[in-house]
Amino acid sequence: MAASAFVLSLGVVEPHQYAGFSGGWKTVGIGCAGEETISFTHSPRLLAHPRCRPGVTDGNPFADAVKENARRAGVKFALNFVLGPGGGAVAAGAGDPGVTHRLLSARARDAFALPVKAAADVAVAGVGAPKDASLYQATRAATNLVFGPLEAVRAGGTILLPVPCPEGVGAGVGERRFAEALRAGPGALLSERDRPFAAGEQRAWITARVMATRRIVVVGSSIPAADLHAMGFGSAATVEEALSAAAAAGAKRLLVVPRALAALPVPAGARR
Repeated sequence: MAASAFVLSLGVVEPHQYAGFSGGWKTVGIGCAGEETISFTHSPRLLAHPRCRPGVTDGNPFADAVKENARRAGVKFALNFVLGPGGGAVAAGAGDPGVTHRLLSARARDAFALPVKAAADVAVAGVGAPKDASLYQATRAATNLVFGPLEAVRAGGTILLPVPCPEGVGAGVGERRFAEALRAGPGALLSERDRPFAAGEQRAWITARVMATRRIVVVGSSIPAADLHAMGFGSAATVEEALSAAAAAGAKRLLVVPRALAALPVPAGARR
């Protein structure tokens, strides 16, 4: 890419944990970035910003940093798609990365909106293949339900992740960092706001933010219960078992989200 006269960004536009929506500048601005850039953009100081969250692009410092990085890399053209529930494209756009991303983000906001009448006491967050193969990827479903435009699960509530996790936490360096950071405890991790995070630690940090006010229960996983508990997760053999435990603890309002990785919780009846 360094020797290219023209750089094309190709990708999908869907809710993103930090950038608001993926696609546009991000495919190159983060996808082709090095460790130093990843550490800077994924630092707690940036990620804790109130506008650094799914569905929000304006005034989002993460999105702004990604745009500047991609601009300096020479990105001038983007070909992006919005995929529907069945996997087929429901919208497509090409041209200037900023214009294309802005137009398709509006389409994605409608396509992935999850109308919620009131925050649930317990939510079943569906993940599905291939993201259910590792705990690292699956936890995005839990954070999506809390940090979107609307908190879909109340503080003190429970999020169930029915994921087999045949790869365990995950095999990569980032996945190992994620597990090690969580084993230190959510409190210790959340207190680290001044140092840049290595790739993988940012996922532990945002997961710990959920754990500070809500319980995440991993259901039907191949990961031993003791290992899950050491990282701060609850565990259950089946969804029925986990729901019974939540009901016994006083949970009454249930939310089932089949595609939680891409869900964008919004107030029911609100104009999008």
